[in-house]
Amino acid sequence: MREMDPSKHIPFDDSIQNKPDRRVHRPIRITFFLVLSILYTLGLVFYMDFYYSENESVIWDQNTAIEDVRNDALTEQYEAAKILMEEGIAKWDDLEYVEYSAKGSDGDEIAYFDEHYRIDNINDEFWYSNSDNVEICLGNEEGSTCELFTGFVRKDEKTYKYTEGEKQEVEPESFSSMADLTEVSAFVLDVLNRDNSGFDIDVNIVDGVYNPDDQPVKFVEINYYRKQTNNALSNIFKVYADVIYDKLSIEMIIDSEGNILEAKVPHVYSEMKLYFYSYNEPLEISLPDEE
Repeated sequence: MREMDPSKHIPFDDSIQNKPDRRVHRPIRITFFLVLSILYTLGLVFYMDFYYSENESVIWDQNTAIEDVRNDALTEQYEAAKILMEEGIAKWDDLEYVEYSAKGSDGDEIAYFDEHYRIDNINDEFWYSNSDNVEICLGNEEGSTCELFTGFVRKDEKTYKYTEGEKQEVEPESFSSMADLTEVSAFVLDVLNRDNSGFDIDVNIVDGVYNPDDQPVKFVEINYYRKQTNNALSNIFKVYADVIYDKLSIEMIIDSEGNILEAKVPHVYSEMKLYFYSYNEPLEISLPDEE
């Protein structure tokens, strides 16, 4: 075998073998720049969406006069409906006695509620149950099909809680309900008097009769439809930023004396319906074990 001339031997450099390949880092740099580009694009989209929604230019054309007339008529109708509702709610502050029920949910099917109230503001007494079909039981007799009273009763300056037939005296603060009239009125008045420029509004006031006595009433309805922005991408992300209603509805049936007979109002993600059975008619408040 022929020997290689040492003078012609090319030395092997270990530093060349260990030198990193720049092509390995290329995907990382590309990914980094892509992420920056996406973030910049999203930021620009949200900025333009906010800027143009806050600074919409007014375009005057031949239809402007017609639109003004329509807006004026809607404003007048809205104010008329608003006054009817506000005056009906104001009567709640001066009630001596009231009996009503509340039904609804918060949007979760397991959170459905059905409550009944008898309130005596003169004697500071009330009777509350979580069902409008409560049948009082005096004992757990075998074969009994009645439903045990569950709720709260305030009588003779004492508050009692009833759970599965057991009575327990509690502090007045222990009582809470879904349809406290003070809280309901505060929410409705806030909706009626807020800045509604972000909503399209539909108003209906209709005269009719209310069963079972066919008494004359007004059916009053206000619907708020949230205006949609032109930017679909920003709308997707805004859903996760806050609780946003696409539609809010307030409906009331009001009698000739201005009393609210029925009302439908928003409640969390769903709605609540109120049914009033009597206004300022003395009520008998008694403990379940006395009935």
